[in-house]
Amino acid sequence: MKRFISYFAFAIVILTIGSSCSSSKTSTETSPKSVAGEHRYLELLPEQFIGDFVGEYVWFEGKRSLMIEQHMMKSGIDGTPPHIYIDYHNGQQIVAYYNDTIKKFEENNRLYKFYGRVGSISGAGKGGGTHTEYYLDLIRIE
Repeated sequence: MKRFISYFAFAIVILTIGSSCSSSKTSTETSPKSVAGEHRYLELLPEQFIGDFVGEYVWFEGKRSLMIEQHMMKSGIDGTPPHIYIDYHNGQQIVAYYNDTIKKFEENNRLYKFYGRVGSISGAGKGGGTHTEYYLDLIRIE
């Protein structure tokens, strides 16, 4: 009987872990303006957590930030890569890194569609422990 209870408890733990690890990615998949070798992008919806999309190609609407918050920054051999700050989905802010091929856009209050791949960076938090932030490797702005 003890063996049965142990197996039963083990099965419940495995089922609980499996269900908590399942992704909540129910975004609509889109393929904006087809380009050879282009990725398929998932629309990041306002109720979704960007951390669930690390490594994925996403798009969302946002505006260039007028008030920049503090963020952990990724760096390269030449220092911090070119970047912009984007406000999106009801007060969220993200750093978007880009290369020179990205067309610069005007600093105005208009909505843009941002396309890119989500990444994360972790380090020591100000209050102790580890802090993780998410960023966008920007591919295109429309």
